[in-house]
Amino acid sequence: MIQTLSSAEVAERYAAFGLALDAGDEILKREAIELALASGDDPLAIRAFDEARALEDSDILSTAFDLAFGSTSAAWKSRAVDLAFASDDPALKSKAIELVAASRNEQLIARLPRISQWAERVVEFSSEWEDSSKYVVGAPQGIQPGDPCENGHYWYSSKQDGSQEFIRVGFGKPVRFPEIFVHEGGTHENAAGHVRKLILWDPDGKGTEYPVSDSLKGCPGAAEFDFRQHPGAVEHVTVVIDLDHVRGHWEAVEAVRLVGTPAE
Repeated sequence: MIQTLSSAEVAERYAAFGLALDAGDEILKREAIELALASGDDPLAIRAFDEARALEDSDILSTAFDLAFGSTSAAWKSRAVDLAFASDDPALKSKAIELVAASRNEQLIARLPRISQWAERVVEFSSEWEDSSKYVVGAPQGIQPGDPCENGHYWYSSKQDGSQEFIRVGFGKPVRFPEIFVHEGGTHENAAGHVRKLILWDPDGKGTEYPVSDSLKGCPGAAEFDFRQHPGAVEHVTVVIDLDHVRGHWEAVEAVRLVGTPAE
């Protein structure tokens, strides 16, 4: 049976906590913080959590974060995640990431700091036309005079039709909870929309394959793929394209952008 405190009892509890904090006795203050953290009273525990941070006591602080991360209070848990990433403690940041990864909570994922990166290197490809893979590195170079869908700054495979081709690119920092943006082009006004599969590679070289639905229309354009529920870190991405998307023309990739929370 859940015990419900009266308003008077709640007031007494808060008053007692305040008196303990103001008493000037460090031992009493620590005991009061520990009791408040474990009280099950979320507002009181959140206040105690802030006091624990001010103490700069690593043991109490670790307990405070553990209790916050395990709390059913969304407000307390969100505050703990924010503060963990604002700290200079890599272990605490890692613990916050693991908490969010285990929860798969979109609201918590949205509170994490995120970075955006363009591909820094080409790792491998199925084929290329005239050394064109180099154009996938970095940001799109912009539309050139003439047909905007055939500006020359794309990776083209050596084939025109009849198969699926791929290019694998690497990024500077591994990230968690990724979103991937593939900038597409080709030699036809409807060439975009040709991505059929993405493979997400972790820092240890393990790949996870995802068939995707590319609804992009027209050309050029950027297709967005949301993998924030992907369980691990991502360092490389393989983009697989369909050469039969527009037969008699070439499909191409201009750039790949990876957005996510730093994994380290």
